[in-house]
This record gives sequence, C-alpha cells and structure tokens, in this order.
Amino acid sequence: GRRVALKIIDKRQGRNPASLKRFYEEARAIASLDHPSIVHAYNVEQAGDRHYMVMEYVEGQTLDKL
Repeated sequence: GRRVALKIIDKRQGRNPASLKRFYEEARAIASLDHPSIVHAYNVEQAGDRHYMVMEYVEGQTLDKL
C-alpha cells in the first residue's frame, strides 16, 4: 500500500549478461545501505524479460526538470 519508484533496466541491456550483472550488483549494494540520504531498495523483480528494482519513492523534481 505504499508509493514506490521503479528502476527498470532497458530490454536490450537486460539481454546483456554484463549489464544485468551490474544491475543486480547495484540492487544488492543499495539494499545493504541504511542512511537517511540514500533511498531504500525494497526488492528486485523480473517479469518476463523485464528486470526492475522496487525502491523508496522520494517526492521531488526529476533530473530532467531540474
């Protein structure tokens, strides 16, 4: 019931074993940290050929708008 953000790896990158490995390493690194300035990672999932990370949602501007 909470609001979350999804980080989705591009389909092409998801087919690249090295890119996919880096994505999962990033997820493990984020999940191992606990600091007020770092978002929390709740889970890493796969749906078909899509891989994504479920992360804490932080209200604010997108980098594009900033």
